[in-house]
Amino acid sequence: MRIAVDGTSIGPGPSGARTRLLNLYVAYAGLSARHEIVVYLAPGTGLDAPLLGAGIECVEVSKPPSPLGRALRAGAIWRERLEKEGADIFQAETLPIPSALGRPVLLTLHDVRDLAESGTHFGIRRLYARYLLPRDLRRVERVITVSRHTRDEVIVQLRGDREKIVVVPNAADGRVVRVEDERSLARFRRRHGIPWRFILALGHLEKRKNLGVVIAALGELRRHDSVGDVGLVLAGRDEFGEGDGLRLHAERESVPLIVTGPLDDHDRNCALSAACCLAMPSLSEGFGIVPLEAMSTGCPVVAATSGAIPEVVADGALLVECGDRRGWTLALSRVLSDPSTAEDLVDSGRRRVRAYGWTRSAELLRDLHDELGGTGDWRS
Repeated sequence: MRIAVDGTSIGPGPSGARTRLLNLYVAYAGLSARHEIVVYLAPGTGLDAPLLGAGIECVEVSKPPSPLGRALRAGAIWRERLEKEGADIFQAETLPIPSALGRPVLLTLHDVRDLAESGTHFGIRRLYARYLLPRDLRRVERVITVSRHTRDEVIVQLRGDREKIVVVPNAADGRVVRVEDERSLARFRRRHGIPWRFILALGHLEKRKNLGVVIAALGELRRHDSVGDVGLVLAGRDEFGEGDGLRLHAERESVPLIVTGPLDDHDRNCALSAACCLAMPSLSEGFGIVPLEAMSTGCPVVAATSGAIPEVVADGALLVECGDRRGWTLALSRVLSDPSTAEDLVDSGRRRVRAYGWTRSAELLRDLHDELGGTGDWRS
């Protein structure tokens, strides 16, 4: 059986979708030889080398269509591609879904936050999610969600059919490892100008990441001199210009702040290995790969009770309501000031991260492909 995977929306920078595509399909390719995978990619993603190394065929799409172009005219283009590649199943990792493909279609949904996001950038996406996405969900054979939380949101908010939804969870990026070499950690600190102990927030700088609550909590701790010289490192892409406002907030709170931008794999590993803890105060998350990555490196985690985060981290993190400034102050104080609390979180985190694995998720996906490939029920 030949599986075509649409990865054309994934860019070169770090993202949960990128982590999932790379790790899941590399694991899938290692399961057996009975299925062939071809992944369609935009130029310059850097994903072709590791995928090819796993024996996965990659096809570069020189000019991936815009979302509107996908909705209006991508069906004929994709039908031609899939016929050329002899694809039996189309795995959609991008919205909207091309129509009338003549073979089973599976759609992966990471979250449904477009229903709630505000601002000009999200306006069209919100309209699509509210009025057209339910139609697309009816057209596909299966909807794959990355968590039970996202599955439940699809059912409640998008009127999704529970019988068609299957949870295939994420896991920690296999390239994330603890860095023990002190010289490497010292070079990382010098490279980014980090002289003090630090709390790490890893991910895009967006409003939904709710990073202001960590700045406020750390400012409170520093004013009472209860944790010593501790700063905050924000590592991620600032696509929407949130960095300036966060810098001003940190200045008002007298919190040392460094915004590194996106980190490469080595510096990400160094950041997780050197941090006192990872803070994830997000207002919403469809899964939450970053806390698992922190746990896998032995970094304590303090995270919000929102979205899928409690489902993912369970007892492997300290959980605080996303808007509870006092709660965040107390939780960060415990991790920064009490070595036994930090050690307990490291131990429970390492146990928790073993609950997820890309091979197990690849087996779930392969079973779906087996089921649909043998039905002959190819709706368009």
